[in-house]
Amino acid sequence: MRSMKTSYILVFSLLFAFLLLSVSYQVVAYLWTNTYNEENNDCQQMSYTLGKLLQKFWLPVEIIYGYHEEPNGTVTDAHVWILVADCVQIDSVTLQVCDHTKYYSHYFVENVEDAALRVRTT
Repeated sequence: MRSMKTSYILVFSLLFAFLLLSVSYQVVAYLWTNTYNEENNDCQQMSYTLGKLLQKFWLPVEIIYGYHEEPNGTVTDAHVWILVADCVQIDSVTLQVCDHTKYYSHYFVENVEDAALRVRTT
């Protein structure tokens, strides 16, 4: 009888921990998303900030730039997001897993440090 009670407590504890982490992530994502501001904190800045933060946890992070280009060379839509561990794309504005490379007609990948240096020099 005790092993059944222990099993229930273990399952309840794991479920509670999962729900706590899930709600915590949603709160953090909501607060992070509300910092988006096209003038001061756009997707490019958010990508650099998130990339640098994840690199502190020894995760390999790269910046992905995606855009659409008209036949006359005009860029009509652009977005920046991150690639973690060469396999998971994360939208830096919403903190959601994504695959924007299927949406944008052109994209390129750049190292976080190189991207930050390139932006500072322009």
